[in-house]
Amino acid sequence: MPGAGTVVTGTLTAGTLAVGDELELSPAGQRVTVRGLHTLGRPVPRVAAPARVAVGLRRAHHTDVRRGHALVTPGAWWRTGVVDVRLPAAPAPPGDDSPRAGPPPRLPAEPLVHCGTAMTSARLRRFDDHTARLTLRTPLDLRLGDRLLLRDPGSRLLTGAVVLDVTPPELSGRGAGAARARALSGLTGTPADGAALLRRLGHARPGDLASMGARVPECAVRAAGWVVDREHAAGRRERLREEVSGYGLPLGAARQLTGLPDTRLVEAVAGEEFTVRDGRLYRAGDAGRLPEEVREAAAALRQELSGAPFRAPGRGRLAELGVTRRQVAVLVGHGELEQYGEVLLPRGAAELAAGRLRALDGPFTVGECCRALETSRRVAVPLLEALDRAGVTVRDADGRRVVRPGTEHHG
Repeated sequence: MPGAGTVVTGTLTAGTLAVGDELELSPAGQRVTVRGLHTLGRPVPRVAAPARVAVGLRRAHHTDVRRGHALVTPGAWWRTGVVDVRLPAAPAPPGDDSPRAGPPPRLPAEPLVHCGTAMTSARLRRFDDHTARLTLRTPLDLRLGDRLLLRDPGSRLLTGAVVLDVTPPELSGRGAGAARARALSGLTGTPADGAALLRRLGHARPGDLASMGARVPECAVRAAGWVVDREHAAGRRERLREEVSGYGLPLGAARQLTGLPDTRLVEAVAGEEFTVRDGRLYRAGDAGRLPEEVREAAAALRQELSGAPFRAPGRGRLAELGVTRRQVAVLVGHGELEQYGEVLLPRGAAELAAGRLRALDGPFTVGECCRALETSRRVAVPLLEALDRAGVTVRDADGRRVVRPGTEHHG
């Protein structure tokens, strides 16, 4: 409209609209802003549902908008191209007062789907007489319990349908359709279906469930902006019982094992049976207590390094001592060893090295560092790089290093 820009008209079916609101134009997902509102022929700053409204939009050209589009609150609706629905049973014949009802009228393989003013074609897959899947050509913003009209473009026969699932699972294998029909038979198309939905998904964000029209079950496990179905959490906890040993399990590995999206969610699912220390998940009571074989490995390494703390054993020597990589990881995690790349040194080695290098009383080269520490360049180079990062040592223009006065290593 001249002077007003793009103006859309329609029915506000829920919520409120106000000048300045940011909305989303569905199904394109384009963000727009309410520039002005009219209802009953007069301008208003705000209008509540139900009402017929004219909405002036910013950031929308009139060619972007057509009949069947919708204005929605961003993130509040679930945009989907596949839905599972319940079809109504056909009523009993006239004059027949019995409660029996037959299957719904025959539907074509590609009916037209109407929702509000939106219309799109779809592919229909029947599961049984009363449930089916619709694959929509154009996505729609839908929630559990929404009602659709299915129209046969040939006979113009209309049939209703109720949305039971807006994020249905993929179907594969023999008998998948019959199994899906059984699963849908227990759904009501109400927010209470959130329990069944979360049970199938395993975990979800509460905002996503709300946008689907589902209620989060009270018994769900909650953490880090996620919810986990109680039975799913129990199954993940059982997997942890099977896999977590006295060595513990890195939280990242535990997340992959359980298939959960966040390590904080892993901790919540693990519950009081487990505890976390230094980024590893242990059975309650095992944290801080090294397995016997790890204690034996620690004793062997202490003996190896007792006379020469900077003569770090290489892979071959570790193998001779019977020390495995897994044991090394546990000892580093417990602070029994310090690791610099592939170099393993005893606890406190960095402070000891800084003291010896400070005693050189001036700039030193890598070779002079090796002699002061009685070690090789294999050990000296990564150790010096760690001291550089910690600010304990600094390099001059000639590439030599000096220990900064009053510095201590806390890496």
